[in-house]
Amino acid sequence: MIADADRIVLRFVFCMALALLPAIAASNPAPAQELGLAAKKPVVAAACKLCPWGTIADVLKQALQAHGYDLQICYTCSRVNNPRYVTHDMKPPQSDTEGSPPPPNGPIDFGITAGYYVRDAYLGTLEYAGDAPRKNLRLIARVEIPNYAVIAVKASSGITDLHQIREKHLPVRIITMENSGNLPILKYYGITRKDLESWGGSIERFVGTMPEDPDNFDVVIASAIYLGGAPEVRPYYLITARHDMRFLPMPEDLRDIMVKEVNMEKVDMPTALFRGVDHPIPTVGTSARVVYGLDTLPADFTYTIAQALDERHDLMRLVHMPLSYDPHTVTQLPPVPLHPGAERYYREVRYLK
Repeated sequence: MIADADRIVLRFVFCMALALLPAIAASNPAPAQELGLAAKKPVVAAACKLCPWGTIADVLKQALQAHGYDLQICYTCSRVNNPRYVTHDMKPPQSDTEGSPPPPNGPIDFGITAGYYVRDAYLGTLEYAGDAPRKNLRLIARVEIPNYAVIAVKASSGITDLHQIREKHLPVRIITMENSGNLPILKYYGITRKDLESWGGSIERFVGTMPEDPDNFDVVIASAIYLGGAPEVRPYYLITARHDMRFLPMPEDLRDIMVKEVNMEKVDMPTALFRGVDHPIPTVGTSARVVYGLDTLPADFTYTIAQALDERHDLMRLVHMPLSYDPHTVTQLPPVPLHPGAERYYREVRYLK
């Protein structure tokens, strides 16, 4: 049995504890604020911090501030899985090889990635051939940055045509990735990992987006190289600075294959893109980077994204890579439809008729 005096003491302690709760709560850090559209803190899948997608996200974050939004950026939502994060089929990793910060602690609201990833995810082709077509993806805005396919060899290798590799069973070391953009090139020249290794050659290992050893190679095959001080590009700057390179023109029939199979365009790699490019080199390329989301994204929000990016596309002049905004292409990523909210904005400013 508790004595009356003890009961009085317990009541006193209890009342004092209740009185102190507000002070205790005030002394502790406030819980993390809610993320998402309702809190005006939407989360965008974009990566990496120095790559085109992350850089566009940085521009958009600044542009959206005037509209009352504090954009939260997932810098680890990179590469081929970006559309899978936007459709919530996968969760983003907590880290990446570029040392990006962990993703925001909230669901992904929309994304920024390469146009070909969104197009192929929409159709269920190439890298997404094993997935159901994601017909619920919608374009919000397209931003341009030139990408070029590169076929290059060390000048000391004596190679003037990649057909020589198979014909002579050359034990070369090739920097490449066996992805949908590079595989048509490897197939055209009859190069497979198995055959190459059988005569002493190799396809060099990558760590994330970086060759494990950017000096240990004879040949470079890359379908999407762009200018900028980003991790994906740095090894190619280093390679051309350290080694005398011979850049080979892409044969016309291979260009036709790349246009048909990978939806690239026939372009010339411009003079001085890299050391050793002393004249325009016939090749193929792409330029589309896109802001996109699901068809369920509120139309008012996609209108605001389109408006903010248009109003502040001047910010793209101040970043570390050649981004550009073109009113003639900002609405274009066939066959992916425009989101109705974004479409309304583009019609108001007459980018669409």
